Amino acid sequence: MKIFPLESLTLCLNKNTTYIQDPLLISHDIFQETIPSKELIYTSSLFFIPALYGFYYSIHGLSIITTTTALFSINYWSNTESRIGFFLDVFFARFSGITYFIYGYKYITNPTIRYNCYFNTCLMISCYVFSNILYNLGRPEWVKFHMAFHFFTTIGKLLVLSQIRNNKL
Repeated sequence: MKIFPLESLTLCLNKNTTYIQDPLLISHDIFQETIPSKELIYTSSLFFIPALYGFYYSIHGLSIITTTTALFSINYWSNTESRIGFFLDVFFARFSGITYFIYGYKYITNPTIRYNCYFNTCLMISCYVFSNILYNLGRPEWVKFHMAFHFFTTIGKLLVLSQIRNNKL
């Protein structure tokens, strides 16, 4: 089972099937195993913090995106056998990430906060990559790295929302 292939854009032969592995794509054999994790449900719930912050400060578009992402993430980690749940989680997580990146680029003008955001993004990406590598190696520590990924994602969203709020004042 592979979420994040260790090979990068390599040609593979797998049971009479030839395909190209892309590290950003997730292979279909993820659905052969169940991974119930209450910890990942809890850390997915952290996404409600920036969603509530955004609603409180009338940043409704990003709040709706964040709420939707949280709900699909919680849904997937509650039932990892659901293919549709998996694809919806991945789609909305990527959509949310891209959206927050664009808003962050536009609204984070303070150099100190921008550097903090760069550092947070590096931590977020590192945790995600390590999570996938450890998962592929069958190491249980992958859950801790994925929890950290959720934590740094929440911090990143809060940083972007706070800068949008500051620019509205």
